[in-house]
Amino acid sequence: LPAGEYVIAAQPQLRAVGLPVREVLPMSAAGPRARAVTATPVFFPGATDVARASRVTVAAGEERTGIDLQLQYVPLAIVSGSVQVTPGMTAPIIAMARLGDIGGPDPVTTSRADTDGRFIFNAVRPGQYMLIARSGQASPVTTSGSPLIVPAGPLQWSTAEVTVDGDDVQNVALTAQPGITLRGRLTFEGAR
Repeated sequence: LPAGEYVIAAQPQLRAVGLPVREVLPMSAAGPRARAVTATPVFFPGATDVARASRVTVAAGEERTGIDLQLQYVPLAIVSGSVQVTPGMTAPIIAMARLGDIGGPDPVTTSRADTDGRFIFNAVRPGQYMLIARSGQASPVTTSGSPLIVPAGPLQWSTAEVTVDGDDVQNVALTAQPGITLRGRLTFEGAR
């Protein structure tokens, strides 16, 4: 490795980017437990959250030993709530993205609110997340002979930060805000 500062992580092979979380139901003498768990990436010295990872500094020509990691299992939770539904607007689409300075293996997942504005995310690992909801005026578009409703015109959005610690997070309320317009000028000076 070149000299520098590193975050060291181990990731289970059974979990790949873009694939659903593989759940495990632990067994005990009383039978399977109701709360599912999953193998999770571990960051040196043994944290399951990158924010708690220790950085390892390596000098040129230096050999570092004792960087041992043990894979861990974490409980999975459900995140649910509601988003304001405005008449004449499309059903809001909610995106859930993990916060942190390293994206990690968690893809951004999406859910569409039902007609009452309720949404749910299943099998969520512990961590800090941002929920972002977006909807627009319903505009019918015809593709391949069948009508499709897509957002168009003025947009509405809402956000909320959510902390998942292994317990279900319920009743997250997202309140619609009017969209804004940003205008500017992008100038590129270069050969490519």
